[in-house]
Amino acid sequence: MALITLNKLALPTGSVLQVVRKYTSDTAHIETTSSSLTGSGFAQAITPTVVGSLLIVHFNTTMTDAGGDGTTDCKMYYKIGSGSFAAMPSSDQYHIGYMASGHNRYAPWVNSSSITTTSTDAYTFEPYFRRSGGSTAVRFAHNSSSIGMTIFEINQ
Repeated sequence: MALITLNKLALPTGSVLQVVRKYTSDTAHIETTSSSLTGSGFAQAITPTVVGSLLIVHFNTTMTDAGGDGTTDCKMYYKIGSGSFAAMPSSDQYHIGYMASGHNRYAPWVNSSSITTTSTDAYTFEPYFRRSGGSTAVRFAHNSSSIGMTIFEINQ
């Protein structure tokens, strides 16, 4: 890929073109009883400066909750512009994490994903989660926990 020129300055491969961040330091419960993957409501968008750049998405939540008798899993979804949300390429069932109330009921989820841009329309990222077992609600975020997402656009 050719060097990107910004104000007549050529940026080499690996240069950070922009960074966006969303952070919530004291959340309320974000929960579901759905067995289908459901948007968490914690979304962040970035509008790429060029086609072909790499978007690196770092995500964490400090405490999730598998519920009293439940299991839960989570994966990162994204959409381009006004399109529909879809799972990140090459993401499997436990892309962000899996929890079982009998083993690790309360635990953090941490994920790093990436995608190469095909458009300069906004890319929006949002973790989706579900109750994959049990009958009680599962929580993407426990009250008083924190959630963060940082997205880097990198010149390739």
